[in-house]
Amino acid sequence: MSDSSKIIQQIKEGNDQPLIDLYKLYRNEFVVWSCKEYRAKEEQAKDAFQEAILDFHQNIVSGQLKEFTSSPKTYLFQIGKYKILNLIKKESKITYNDNLQLIKGNEYEDFMEDDNKAYTQEQISSAINKLPEDCQKILKLHYFNEY
Repeated sequence: MSDSSKIIQQIKEGNDQPLIDLYKLYRNEFVVWSCKEYRAKEEQAKDAFQEAILDFHQNIVSGQLKEFTSSPKTYLFQIGKYKILNLIKKESKITYNDNLQLIKGNEYEDFMEDDNKAYTQEQISSAINKLPEDCQKILKLHYFNEY
């Protein structure tokens, strides 16, 4: 039985030691490689490798991975590569604005709603003042006095 087959067999039997060994053996190498190849940040690379290890384990336990067509390292790095690319893609969609303040709950919506109401009322008032006097009376009676 090859080393690769032993890894799969041990993990299927519930022995996590091969995962721990692979993690320790390849983590730093993966971090350096992904930072160099994909310009990933160190934390992104660490997260991606952690997820790759979890997927590696899940693939063995679920029966998706029955034997290696490459080395365990290559398999892990391939999973990690897609994890890092997805992380980078996901984080590139997030934009940050240093001028934003932290607003909890509905405070932002309430603030914007109040601000929009004030702006709208100013616009309505300005538009009404441009109308002939009798039109102004009719609108004010209808909207403000609810006649």
